[in-house]
Amino acid sequence: MRITIDGHQVTTRESLKYLGLQPDSKWSFSAHAKAIAAKPGKVVQNLSKIMPNISAAKSRKRKLLSNVVHSILLYGAPIWAQDMSKTGWTTLLKIQRRICLRVASAYCTVSSDAAGVITCIAPLDLMANERRNMYELRGNTIIQHAEDTLIA
Repeated sequence: MRITIDGHQVTTRESLKYLGLQPDSKWSFSAHAKAIAAKPGKVVQNLSKIMPNISAAKSRKRKLLSNVVHSILLYGAPIWAQDMSKTGWTTLLKIQRRICLRVASAYCTVSSDAAGVITCIAPLDLMANERRNMYELRGNTIIQHAEDTLIA
């Protein structure tokens, strides 16, 4: 569909980038997941080069660098946490699995759940919902939500 406004052609697209978020026409945020997965994927790849599994780096250092990846992945989570499609979650959870394996210094045959338990990193969907709940309550009970996520 083409629209002309003051002689300028405006074409439609599947998704629109607005304030760093990319909602698509179905409001499923799968385009957003694909777009943001590239940047933390590069961070994980660079982390793998800096700290190979056999290095003497402490897990604290690795976990600090994983927080960078999670910050990138969870940008705008209060907006898209409920509406993210299954394919979007799959894309994001692949990146989280890679960073969990790197923090744990584990082999690629270790399951995602086991790597998350070993590294004490909550699943991404729980963290996104926690941020959404904190946003809705505007920070009144931040500590309680963090404890609920770790218990779940």
